[in-house]
Amino acid sequence: MMFSSIPMSSTSIVEGEVEDIPFNHSLPKVLPASAISKIGPQVAEAKIKVEKKNFRQIGGVLEKGDTLYSSLLDKNIKKSIIHTIIEHLKPIMPFDTVMPGDTFTLTLDSEENLHRFEYRTGLIETYIIERGMDGKFDSFRKKVELEKYWVALSGRMEDSLFKSIMAVSGDASLATKFADIFAWKIDFHNELKKGDKFRLVVEKYLLRGKFIQYGDILAAEYNGACGLHQAILFKDEFGRSDYYDLKGVSLRRAFLRAPLQFNYISSGYTYHRLHPILGCIRPHLGIDYAAPVGTPVWSVADGVVVSARYEGGNGNQVVIRHMNGYQTYYNHLSRFGEGIKSGARVKQKQVIGYVGTTGLSTGPHLDYRVKHYGQSIDPLKADFPTGQKLELASKRAFHRIAYDLLHFMYDNQKEKLVCKVLATDQKTLTK
Repeated sequence: MMFSSIPMSSTSIVEGEVEDIPFNHSLPKVLPASAISKIGPQVAEAKIKVEKKNFRQIGGVLEKGDTLYSSLLDKNIKKSIIHTIIEHLKPIMPFDTVMPGDTFTLTLDSEENLHRFEYRTGLIETYIIERGMDGKFDSFRKKVELEKYWVALSGRMEDSLFKSIMAVSGDASLATKFADIFAWKIDFHNELKKGDKFRLVVEKYLLRGKFIQYGDILAAEYNGACGLHQAILFKDEFGRSDYYDLKGVSLRRAFLRAPLQFNYISSGYTYHRLHPILGCIRPHLGIDYAAPVGTPVWSVADGVVVSARYEGGNGNQVVIRHMNGYQTYYNHLSRFGEGIKSGARVKQKQVIGYVGTTGLSTGPHLDYRVKHYGQSIDPLKADFPTGQKLELASKRAFHRIAYDLLHFMYDNQKEKLVCKVLATDQKTLTK
């Protein structure tokens, strides 16, 4: 672990001469001799002496496996000082964000008492503890002002959505966010075609011109073989943020289009299929998704687990009950997800198991089925409940925002400064 120890000292003031004092907030203010001489002869003849104080700085960098406590201990810092630092950081700093590469600077006075502590994580997160004139410590997060921009990005599909968005943004997380926006509308693993077009307007944060990170995707568009899909991020009158189409209908559906990332559909929904093992014609009232063993399988909607057990020819099976009389079935799993058992509540896209080939199966795949009030339905043709619509009171504001974002998306201007913000929202701006 690299660190430095830098002795620092304030300068004594004699005969009214004043020099720079690095830690002037801990020393009394002193008037220069020229000013004192005007006050009176007795003061002018006085020799002003300030006790000389030596300060020592110790810096360090957290390496893999380190904690703040262990790093300070490695510098031979007294445990009482370490406890003081940690106790004052707890209310302002989330310790679960501590990671290798973080730096700290400790300042001790001549008596080896803590004078100041600074902890820096990432480019914009700095936490400070310092002793005041009264001897008490004050702890705070340093305020950093960032420039917030709107940025318009566009491109064409090549090998994958991930690579295509990476090519225009340099940020892999934007591809994930983009896919999540349209997860209820587009099957990004099977419906994408080379040459399809995409556009997005995204927030970008800079610190004195240096890129820090992207923020929310404010508007997104995908135009290809699967049709034209557009999304606008909007916060309604109740403070809820979601993505809506241009009609003000939420893109968030009650049911996802697919329960996993798959390679291809090996068998569709039919009443007449030659069973690959039994060799007879039987109905196949589900969709077989071919995927490698161990591929995560998620619940297509919120619900309650009815059963999670081995079920004969279906192998390891999970059955989930959903709203409005829907029930989904996930067959031939290799194993169940964590906490998946009868009565467990699950959220949409929560992992409930992993692809396998248990039961009557010729290879790794997921046999996915849906019933509505006890009747089997084709998952690919099912008319699942649509998203919520904006209230009339919110629609006018929504259409204004949508107009501004789409106008910017198609304008030749690639980016514009929107405002300056303080980097104080830990949820939005992270390292």
